[in-house]
Amino acid sequence: GGGGGGGGGGGGFPHPRAPAGGLGGSPPPPPPRPREQVKRVLSPEAAMREAAAHIAEGTRVAVLFGPERTGLATAEVTLSSAVVTVPVNPAFPSLNLAQCVLLMGYEWRRAATEVQHETLSMGKSALAEQQHVGMMLDHLIDELDAARFFFPEDKRPSMETNLRNLFQRQSLTDQDVRTLRGIIRALAEGPRRRREG
Repeated sequence: GGGGGGGGGGGGFPHPRAPAGGLGGSPPPPPPRPREQVKRVLSPEAAMREAAAHIAEGTRVAVLFGPERTGLATAEVTLSSAVVTVPVNPAFPSLNLAQCVLLMGYEWRRAATEVQHETLSMGKSALAEQQHVGMMLDHLIDELDAARFFFPEDKRPSMETNLRNLFQRQSLTDQDVRTLRGIIRALAEGPRRRREG
């Protein structure tokens, strides 16, 4: 298939002879409208999901990108299985060719591979064992008890639960736990030293 050009763009899917359609550039010729051609119009995400499914079934798929100045020819669009259009800001409806290639390539990678949407960079640190986090929390709660933090007494269970949950839901490292224990110790021993002094 072939595709339309411009900020809207184009896309394409399997055709026995023709390449698939792609995105054009600036200044953008308008993508084909339904009244001009009956054609499926897809977002880049949907187009690349469908392309990945076709390829997984053994079907070859191509995407054609037209020249920035003119976009794809009508004949190329006619041979396409679908047109890809990008939902851009109407005030800035144009995408250049490099942006279009990048966008389609990114959506292809998302569709064809398992993308890790979030990772935790640890550097030289390691995640703290839950046992060590628990010991740090016990230390904190002991010192808060000494400072009469849990008042009134009937609120203590919910206050302690909230406090433990505050730290347990964090991805604390070994260094984090050591630092927090040092802070707790310094806060607790400071007043004692002043009293003793």
